[in-house]
Amino acid sequence: MKISKTFKSLTYSMLAINLALLFTGCSQDVSNKDKEKNIQPPVVSPQVAKNARTITDKNPELSTFIEAIEVAGLANIFEGTGPYTAFMPTNEAFNKFGKDKLNVLMQPENQDKLTEILLFHIAPGKYMKRSLKTMDLKTVNAKNLDIVVENDEIKVNNAKVIKTDIVGPNGVIHELDTVLMP
Repeated sequence: MKISKTFKSLTYSMLAINLALLFTGCSQDVSNKDKEKNIQPPVVSPQVAKNARTITDKNPELSTFIEAIEVAGLANIFEGTGPYTAFMPTNEAFNKFGKDKLNVLMQPENQDKLTEILLFHIAPGKYMKRSLKTMDLKTVNAKNLDIVVENDEIKVNNAKVIKTDIVGPNGVIHELDTVLMP
């Protein structure tokens, strides 16, 4: 069964609005106790949102990921409630991925694939470094990330976490050395 482009676009827009990623909601860390009880963190009224460009200003090494978020039409995921954890590849990770591949993904006809890849880097809940352990973590697009923690080193699907705990009021970012593929 073929899904219309309008339906897909609407679905992605709704997902982006519902995600309301990283930087304007609550800053509560996920505890296993709360997850087991299905307790949701409080929703904080949207304020003047720190948008994607604010993240880039404070962390210029993430500018390629933020640009891709904007091209995919997902910039509004950085506004609203959460919390969320984003495993963001650095600019160097995108260089390893390949500029030609990235340029192809940034074309309008490839927006669905780009969106799928970007959302594969984002998980519901706020997982600070101390909260991460060897586990499977479901992303917002319902795919699993394989988190492995050994000797104070964290890997996500074999990508190395190179910087942890970039905190905002609505989530946390961990920088990766590799672009993850769903």
